[in-house]
Amino acid sequence: MSVDKKILILIVMFAITGGWIQSLASNGDHIQQVHEIILMICVCLAIMAVIIFWDYTVIGKYPIVLWVILCLLPSAAVVTARSLSLGDIPGNNFGRFVVSGLLLPAYSGIVYHYRNKGYWGITCCIAWLLLGLGLNNTNVFRNTLAYQLVLLLGGVLLLTYAIAKGWYRIRSRRKGILAVWGSLALVGGIVLSLALPYIFPKKGFLDPYNDDLYMTIRMRDALNGIRFWGAAREMDLALDPVPIKGATTFFIVLTKFGIAAGILLIAFFLVLLVVMIVGVNKQKNVLGNMVIISCILGIFLPMLLHIMINMTILPFGDIFLPFCYPGWAVNGACYVMAGIYLSVYRNTDLAA
Repeated sequence: MSVDKKILILIVMFAITGGWIQSLASNGDHIQQVHEIILMICVCLAIMAVIIFWDYTVIGKYPIVLWVILCLLPSAAVVTARSLSLGDIPGNNFGRFVVSGLLLPAYSGIVYHYRNKGYWGITCCIAWLLLGLGLNNTNVFRNTLAYQLVLLLGGVLLLTYAIAKGWYRIRSRRKGILAVWGSLALVGGIVLSLALPYIFPKKGFLDPYNDDLYMTIRMRDALNGIRFWGAAREMDLALDPVPIKGATTFFIVLTKFGIAAGILLIAFFLVLLVVMIVGVNKQKNVLGNMVIISCILGIFLPMLLHIMINMTILPFGDIFLPFCYPGWAVNGACYVMAGIYLSVYRNTDLAA
């Protein structure tokens, strides 16, 4: 069986599994939930099918224009929604779609554009990445800390890969990589200092509905009661007030079905990761390699952060589990990246 067919089968399996988990975790109308899930899967698969036949080389032809437009879209959506008195939800949802599904593939075009330009090219790539992080900050687009972390790590890993491949034609690849990761440490420290007020409680108390640290404590208490198979003890206490939404998908798996179910879900994701990595070697041009790797990072970095947050290794944050998220915006972004990946895989000999 070809790689693209294997990926399609795995994606459909994830979509059905994720929808089922969310339906079980919800207290609403299960029949309506199933109808919404089926509709969402069909629409997302249709969008992915259209993108498969899209010419992905546009990412390499107009990288700067595309990057600037996509960096401005989330903030513009939030401002527009507020000006029309629609609230923050429509703008934030659209922003999550752009940030989680489009920015990393677009950044691969930036990395491709500045190849063969030495340290100047590396500096420009870092500058454009910082611009993207700055325009999508938590003051304008809410709950973006985890998404910013994905963009920062994904961008740095993408740039590191390009330098290691020798595409920037610098004498010492090691120095180039150290410069990139030094920038990551500096920016990461600044982002962390800005994020502390969002992570730790204010005014000496824990707000059950606003403080991420409170969520982490409640989730940790629940995880202490998980079993290898079956529901955890004191589930009613564990899930109140922890939101049973996309941000806690893996937590729901562990507490409702046990450790074995969590291991099985991770195993499925690892299979998908291996299959997608195999496709990297089939791409014969530089741009195709960059775009494919950006899609892999865009899908699996959020997965890693989601699992770490849901296991309380990291403080609670709003980050999705790919293809298992109930919302249209972020779930659609995963299908967009899968479509871009399959578009590159389908056009292995396309000149770029």
